[in-house]
Amino acid sequence: MTEENISNEQKTQEAAARASLMTNIIEMPTEAKLQPLAPVQMTTIVTGIDPFKPKNLTEAMALADMMAKSTIVPKDYIDKPGNCFIAMQWGFELGLPVLQAMQNIAIINGRPTLWGDAVLAIVRSAVDTAGNRVLEGISETLDEGTMTATCSVKRRGSSKPCVRTFSLAEATKAGLIAKGGTWAAYPKRMLQMRARSWALRDEFTDVLRGMPIAEEVLDYVEREKDVTPAPVPTAAPADTKASRLKEKLKTADATAGPGLADVLAKFDKAKTKDDLVEGIDLARGLTREEDRTLANTAYHKAKERIAGPTTTTAEVESSGQATATAP
Repeated sequence: MTEENISNEQKTQEAAARASLMTNIIEMPTEAKLQPLAPVQMTTIVTGIDPFKPKNLTEAMALADMMAKSTIVPKDYIDKPGNCFIAMQWGFELGLPVLQAMQNIAIINGRPTLWGDAVLAIVRSAVDTAGNRVLEGISETLDEGTMTATCSVKRRGSSKPCVRTFSLAEATKAGLIAKGGTWAAYPKRMLQMRARSWALRDEFTDVLRGMPIAEEVLDYVEREKDVTPAPVPTAAPADTKASRLKEKLKTADATAGPGLADVLAKFDKAKTKDDLVEGIDLARGLTREEDRTLANTAYHKAKERIAGPTTTTAEVESSGQATATAP
């Protein structure tokens, strides 16, 4: 064996010794090593039941009842399990999980509607039968010179995008700016949302299932009409001692002087300065402070309407004092 071979053999032995030493340093004793979890324990950790995915009608009704008893759902759902159940079903058809459906489906005049952000979310996540996204792209711009918002959406398979606009002039014409609130405080954002809702509803009617947009419905909702049936006429009361006394009291009130209704009617029908003066004379017969205040308000409205005489507020308000000093 040559000197060179002896030297190499010594180096090999020294390297092996160092490797053994390092292994002993970093390797934990056998009894202290961490053991993997048993298969049953692992199954318990990764497997669970989603309480918001009912498997049948009974479970769905129980879930709706539970949410109706909660205080962190919109007011239209509190103590109304039927509303909760319908919202859950709408969410299922639109692709919204239960909790998202409860927060993004609003009830307006008894009809379910979608909040603006949820509309775009539903369209973005919609896919066709081949698994492709239905929405190819969306572009939103605002021309600050004309204050016109534009939304352009491109549907997969369509030859051209659907473009919709909404301007500040249109919002003003519709009376939206005059309503104040969000339209007056954030007109740019509201114009953007209106143009977006029109484009998405027109191009993705199948995806949205014809659901209206909450913000749009709130802007155009009509005042509910009073459909209460007219009261049925009742027979004339019998001529009794009590009825005769009541009639005497009414007659006494009529002869005591004009009432508030007479004064208000006079001001409401006033067309000339002389009519206003006659109304003031009638108001001097009022004795109650609240009646005189109402008469004063009616007088000023009539005065502004016909540019009547410059009678001061004190003339009507002091009508009670004038009555006390009149001969």
